[in-house]
Amino acid sequence: YVNKSVLATMPQGEGAEDFLRRLEVPGLRLAEVETALDEAVFNAHRDGEPDIPGDSLRRALRHTFIALFKLSDDRAAAATEKFLVGWLRDRNALLVPAAEDSFGVPHRSFREFMAGRYLFGNPLPDPNDPETEDDWKVAGPRLVKREPDTDKWRDVLRFAAALDKPLDVATALDELCPEGAARDSAEFQQVFLSAEIARDAGPSLSRFKTGERVSARIKSQLIHVMRDTGEGEYPHDPPNNPPLVPPRTRLEAGLLLDSLGWTPPDLYAFIPIRNTQYAIAKYPVTVLQYRRFCEAGDYPDPQWWRGQRGMDAEGKWQDLGDEAWQWFRRANEKEKRVPYYWDNPRFGAARRIFPVVGVTWYEAAAYCVWLNRHRDDPGVNEGGKVPEGFSFRLPLETEWAAAAGGDEANRYPWQRTPAEVTRDEILSRANTNESDLKGTSPVCMYPSGASLFGVMDMSGNVWEWQANLYEKGEPYRALRGGSWGNNQYGARAAARSYSHPNDNWDISGFRVLASPG
Repeated sequence: YVNKSVLATMPQGEGAEDFLRRLEVPGLRLAEVETALDEAVFNAHRDGEPDIPGDSLRRALRHTFIALFKLSDDRAAAATEKFLVGWLRDRNALLVPAAEDSFGVPHRSFREFMAGRYLFGNPLPDPNDPETEDDWKVAGPRLVKREPDTDKWRDVLRFAAALDKPLDVATALDELCPEGAARDSAEFQQVFLSAEIARDAGPSLSRFKTGERVSARIKSQLIHVMRDTGEGEYPHDPPNNPPLVPPRTRLEAGLLLDSLGWTPPDLYAFIPIRNTQYAIAKYPVTVLQYRRFCEAGDYPDPQWWRGQRGMDAEGKWQDLGDEAWQWFRRANEKEKRVPYYWDNPRFGAARRIFPVVGVTWYEAAAYCVWLNRHRDDPGVNEGGKVPEGFSFRLPLETEWAAAAGGDEANRYPWQRTPAEVTRDEILSRANTNESDLKGTSPVCMYPSGASLFGVMDMSGNVWEWQANLYEKGEPYRALRGGSWGNNQYGARAAARSYSHPNDNWDISGFRVLASPG
């Protein structure tokens, strides 16, 4: 598409090749002219020029005509002017006249493509050794590292990589991605660009040892940035103290990890709670986990809905099967229901390792019933081992609070004793609205916010449905944990909220508990 736009067909029907023949440069092909144009665009991009100077285009074209076709200076100059006046000024849609004797590229992506194509096909001199020329695999990463604004070269390098073989892309990534843990904004951006190129390359990158090695390094770097941790293998990577990575940068790392298909190896873990007979899921239920339920062939089976129980205000378990089944039939009357935000790019199916939101209490409870039947199926509860005879359900508030380490006074789950939490501290430990992330975050993003038992995300991110009613005489079910949409006081272990079991907000999800019976 871009090639055709650079040398488009004339309105009169004269093709680019016909016009080039009128330049009287024997053997001249489209490719040579495009390379010259690419060179001028690359140089302008490198030098920070908003437009491409006419003199830069003239130099590139004249050099092409003289070096490749042995034209005299006069003939080369004449052919260059004929091309600029007869073609670029009036006959193409990509390089268009701008200020006096300069040309602009109306679409930034076209400009970056042309610069990337030139970078891919033409070695560049090493600034430290003018006698040495490096191809894009070395020159491209060097441009990124020498430029304070990584965004300037981001898509240029991605376009260059897209034109090459996976093995060469792996070599370039080996140059680009830092070896040690990224420690500043520039290195974070190098890691992010490496991840984007790896994502563009797809699974073929890992067919080679270099690609496999650099892919693992990229993911490791992203994990450390997302979790704001130092050296160490996940999940034993200690949090940086003091915190180093801003919340939004951490979220960006998490999104890239998610897009690369990484899944926390402990995603299905359950943690026994001391002095109790139950274990609680280490993480809230993610989109990845819930998808297996809502896309299962037996999703509409009445047993998941009729098998639900909740605790009443008297502390007694009650059968809610008829109520849940009636809700399910209404919700699925016209088409199969999925979580309310399932198609939303900020909250939905694409965010695999983020907590599922937009689920009603009935859907959360149905997932637990379904999980009891399918716990041993491949890919359903991988590694989520609980003692024989235990079954899954939503937690009661008392059980949830115990897993949070207790809900006395104003303590947060990570605290041994209650203490004031500053804004800077909450930014490093939980996704509340102080972080201004405007949405959920990966469930494994805040290791420094884990409860004393090691349970993650008990502060912020999403409110979690509880099995019990909020209070006597009301139909509302309790919620615990705070969310991304609430301030830090909602993330205290003692903070409570409520919602009607029909509700499906973007600030609420759920967690599974395993108990005897």
